[in-house]
Amino acid sequence: MKTNISTFNKSGFSLRLNSFGSDWLLEPVIEPIWDIEGHLKSVELLSRIKNCTYGHSHSPSGFFNSLAQSELCSVLAWQLELLAIVRPWCEVRGVPVSLNLNRAQAFGLISSPYISGLATNLAPWLRIEISEDFVHLGSNGSYDAVLDSLKSVSPLWLDDFGAGSTGLNWLSDGFFEAVKLDRNLFGMLCSLHEGVRFMSALSVLASSVGVKIVAEGVCDDSRMAAARDAGVHACQGFLWPAVPFRKINSLPSTLASSNGGDA
Repeated sequence: MKTNISTFNKSGFSLRLNSFGSDWLLEPVIEPIWDIEGHLKSVELLSRIKNCTYGHSHSPSGFFNSLAQSELCSVLAWQLELLAIVRPWCEVRGVPVSLNLNRAQAFGLISSPYISGLATNLAPWLRIEISEDFVHLGSNGSYDAVLDSLKSVSPLWLDDFGAGSTGLNWLSDGFFEAVKLDRNLFGMLCSLHEGVRFMSALSVLASSVGVKIVAEGVCDDSRMAAARDAGVHACQGFLWPAVPFRKINSLPSTLASSNGGDA
């Protein structure tokens, strides 16, 4: 299960996989998340995926959803080993790092002593992100044992809120430390006359139980202004491009300007 750190270290921290009859290169990148005042609040570890045979890129979500359980666990081990490398950076900067898991990877984390040990050793800087499709509720509305097990390892963030079968209680019951508004939902709300007021109400509701709202898909200054007017806690998007994993030290602590200037 353990990934050879020296191997991916020499190749720029990337990981090579042979799957679906092709070789794939997974390149790690860091995407910053800024609060409304322009302070770096957290970062997310993401992967850029390239087919080595044909040279084209592939959607990470589609790629990971197609991998076998053993391959997903190898990827997760690689990601957590990368995060172990930047843990000192997190400690110095006081900035947590989030990692998105699907349900198969969650089972791997829970069942593998090596992977769970890696995750536990990243406390208190690790945040686990899951999507709405991950959430399974019992007949009484309670979260399932997998989510409870994950929460014992790391605070949980709900990703892409509003992209699927959204439950308003997921935002208001305090189970998740942060809820990230889906980029398409955020864009739609920004275009509606009452959209900002609606997001503001969501922010107030979440804040009442200590939940932070993160707006995804902030791609220009006008959307940054809408997020600020809505009172969300933080923003993420193409306005601030991801940086290669090896260049995490290039991320400043604050933006050059409070309206989404150069980072």
